[in-house]
Amino acid sequence: MLAYELFLKNKDWNEEFVNPTNVKKVYVKATSPASSITINFDDKTLQEYGDKDSKELLKNLLQMPRNTLKAVGLPFRGTGANSPRAYVEFYGVLKKNALVISVSGRHGTSKIIWKFTFDFEKESENYSVDSDLIKLRLDKENYFVQNTALFDCYVQDGIVNKNCELQKRIFREVCCKFVRLCKAKNLKDKLGDYKGNERFRLVILPYSIMITPFVEYHETTENDPTNNFIDAFGMTSTAYPSKSTQTAKFLSYDDPAFSINCTRNQEFYMNLGIGRASFEKINMP
Repeated sequence: MLAYELFLKNKDWNEEFVNPTNVKKVYVKATSPASSITINFDDKTLQEYGDKDSKELLKNLLQMPRNTLKAVGLPFRGTGANSPRAYVEFYGVLKKNALVISVSGRHGTSKIIWKFTFDFEKESENYSVDSDLIKLRLDKENYFVQNTALFDCYVQDGIVNKNCELQKRIFREVCCKFVRLCKAKNLKDKLGDYKGNERFRLVILPYSIMITPFVEYHETTENDPTNNFIDAFGMTSTAYPSKSTQTAKFLSYDDPAFSINCTRNQEFYMNLGIGRASFEKINMP
């Protein structure tokens, strides 16, 4: 019953089911360790993405749209905190007089965090980077740009290697260039009444996809267009979902308490009669 209520509530929902965060796309190319790094920031406006101006300082100043908007083109279908990430992302926060950017991962068997801090009052920067590489958890199979795996584009443009390792020089260069962007927009002069703690993400994307930056999610088991059926919610589908729900965990086979006949993957949702078309709407927005 609750699943159907969520479906009805979200039937006309046209945004991603992710925690809303303001993002800035950063297109990067570093084809060899000795080559220079090419970095371009997305220059589309909030209005072009269908977003609105707000009281958030960075969002308006740097034109950083919400990641939930379909027009932003950054789908994410992770089902929990431990799910592989779709994108290389740096996490940022603008404090009262400082900008902090970080990325977490592993070096060997140890968990590590790279951190960059820029103090606007002192005009000083500080890096806390203890290794040359940081290993990220990236999804290699399910995200595509024009039928090419996004992960392959990351490797091709030198952002990560095949082991999902990011070079520290890319982190440093992106952080430095982001500070220059903030300076060009006179951010420091606008911090007088700023209260602090505006969070955002820098989404690092392959330079080669800048012209067509829309990412698509493909399930490992694809739809069969010849196998149309009407599911329990009255929607026409061509397959049953094979992954767990993103946010509606009461309808997830990840928790044995909710598993039906100990089934998993497609069999779980087949028993419920929920096809992919309905499944996409059963989440907590």
